[in-house]
Amino acid sequence: MVGYDSIIPPGRVGLVTESVNLSNYHAGSYTKSATITSNAKNAPSMQISIRWIIKSYVDVSPPSIQLAKDKDGVFQTEITVSSEKANLKISEITFKATDDRPSPESPAWQKDLPILLAFVMEKDTLKQDGMHAYKYKLSAKIAGLHNKNGEFIIKTNHPEAPEVKINGMFN
Repeated sequence: MVGYDSIIPPGRVGLVTESVNLSNYHAGSYTKSATITSNAKNAPSMQISIRWIIKSYVDVSPPSIQLAKDKDGVFQTEITVSSEKANLKISEITFKATDDRPSPESPAWQKDLPILLAFVMEKDTLKQDGMHAYKYKLSAKIAGLHNKNGEFIIKTNHPEAPEVKINGMFN
């Protein structure tokens, strides 16, 4: 959305404001440009740019979690949780399936229960940009689980992001 002073006398200063709705943006670096058009004879149009960086309080990579079953029947993967907060702790990780099909071996009422995952922090690294990167190994041993899509809910001790939701699946 752009706002501006409608009449600016010659030799005077006017104000042009531009705002950006950030609701559809995720963490990252962005640039937005706008063209200002006027009746000035020497420069009837001018290009302006706005640059910004959106930081998340807690970032999880990869952006989608996929647990694959190993030869022992244990679903496993690794994730990295990044934050400016030192001593970020995870207290719980659960998975809630979004598809309504229960596995053939499970009663129908179990489809509404979240799956609790085991997790172990393997590494805590302070990066040059001041971010802390926490590497976690996730695992779950669940018989009869086949290709479930859903949402992982990661509970943290971060005051601004006590819960982080990430899409993913069990393969």
